[in-house]
Amino acid sequence: MSKVSDDFSILVVEDEDKIAEIIITYLQLYPKFKYIVRASDPVEAMQKLHNQDFDLIITDIGLPKKDGISFISSLRKVPKYFKQKIIVISGCLTHETTMKCIQNNVKHIIVKPFTARQLLIKSIGILRAEKQIRSTVDTIIAKMAKRFLTKNFDNQKAIIDEDIRELIELSEDEDN
Repeated sequence: MSKVSDDFSILVVEDEDKIAEIIITYLQLYPKFKYIVRASDPVEAMQKLHNQDFDLIITDIGLPKKDGISFISSLRKVPKYFKQKIIVISGCLTHETTMKCIQNNVKHIIVKPFTARQLLIKSIGILRAEKQIRSTVDTIIAKMAKRFLTKNFDNQKAIIDEDIRELIELSEDEDN
């Protein structure tokens, strides 16, 4: 049963402020992701999970107080969270980490560095928020690129991933 047309809530568990900001900024590009909450570590994440239900959890592996795999493992022991949709984001993915994710029923892993397109396609797809995921994400990325072009942002100062940079370059080529 899909949840098409509903708003979604996402818990982002990430200790690095800049990476958390990038993840949240990318997720906010999709209008159905209305409630995005951040936790800096698994202990804080568990507190937030006690207060609110989330459609999706996006977690890093290398976290303070308790690593991401241990967090997921303890989460899976609670019947309510056995089927919780989870995306793991990691900058140092090993075979062992991948196997631990699989053992904990995590099927979705994104490797750092990642693009807005990768994060949105994975998130929207997991939640079955759209039937045409790729075209929806392409539209979002194109709107974002247009916003950068019309506001004349300095490309070095703005957070722009490769997908947006390519669209900006294509648009500049068309103008010339």
